[in-house]
Amino acid sequence: MIEQLFTKGKSCKASFLRVIYTRFASQEALQSGVLVMFVVSKKNVRHAVKRNRIKRLMREAYRLEKVQLVDAVSQQEMVPIAVAIAYTGKASQIPPLALFRRELRELFTALSASNMVGEGELKNG
Repeated sequence: MIEQLFTKGKSCKASFLRVIYTRFASQEALQSGVLVMFVVSKKNVRHAVKRNRIKRLMREAYRLEKVQLVDAVSQQEMVPIAVAIAYTGKASQIPPLALFRRELRELFTALSASNMVGEGELKNG
């Protein structure tokens, strides 16, 4: 499923986060309809301590902002989606939690507006 997400998935990018998403047909029934993974490249962030810090910030921002994404999926009665949230910034400038939340909010709004898993591509992806 991860390979399919990165090869066939659609994406949307903000200043330091990128969201890649695709539909998936799974036998497992998910409560929220959304499967999420967090990605921080070793190429951009060399030290594991910093990568882990960024992933913690991304997870916390998602926890606080996921209602918007889950509501969009449930209201539109869409097929479950798999989402990868990737950090594309540099290690020297780790943004605070408030900026992670703002970026995710903007990206989720863009995904909701584009009907997430519709046939059309996102314009900024």
